[in-house]
Amino acid sequence: YNTAIIQLKTINQQLYKSSLRAPFSGIITMKYADIGTIAAPQLPIVQLSDISKLKLTISVPETEIQFFKINDKVQVKTDINSQSIYQGNIIIIGGKSDITHNFIVQIEVDNYNNEIRAGTFGYVIKKILAKENQIVLPLQSLVGSSIKPQIYVVENNKAIIRDIEIFQKNDNYVAIRSGVKEGETVITSGFINLSNGQNVTIKQNNIGD
Repeated sequence: YNTAIIQLKTINQQLYKSSLRAPFSGIITMKYADIGTIAAPQLPIVQLSDISKLKLTISVPETEIQFFKINDKVQVKTDINSQSIYQGNIIIIGGKSDITHNFIVQIEVDNYNNEIRAGTFGYVIKKILAKENQIVLPLQSLVGSSIKPQIYVVENNKAIIRDIEIFQKNDNYVAIRSGVKEGETVITSGFINLSNGQNVTIKQNNIGD
């Protein structure tokens, strides 16, 4: 009788181990084994993704990283469902920039209705209040690189290249923190044949020309 009890417990234990139980709810997004495959320790069977909360990783330029803080609330949009806005919470801010002076910021996004899928492209909507009397230039006036942005200003009828510090920018304009003063003339086009110290002539077009 005692031997039968032990055998019964062993069989029940084997039956219990014949089922896979995940520590959290989710959706199977990858299958690594087929029926009949022998399972072994440390070999994955399936990949389970909990998409009720997703993590969005973005790259933020050093000129804008000051506007991102841990636990800040941000709005997120995705390419797959551009009409919907999702709420996100900043959970990680990189402590070191990459070679292009960008910082990694990770945002946890609420996905209550499972509308977003893992691997979807997304972006952050974050309102940034600019300083009053901020100098703003067209984005096409920038030369140099993202690491060392520069502009051409006109001094004594000569094109002078100058380093600047960017406060923030969007798809059309760039706000300057330092490197240019109010009233200075900035060159916004014709850079192909332009070099530092070259003589230039300012042409003013009338309205309608």
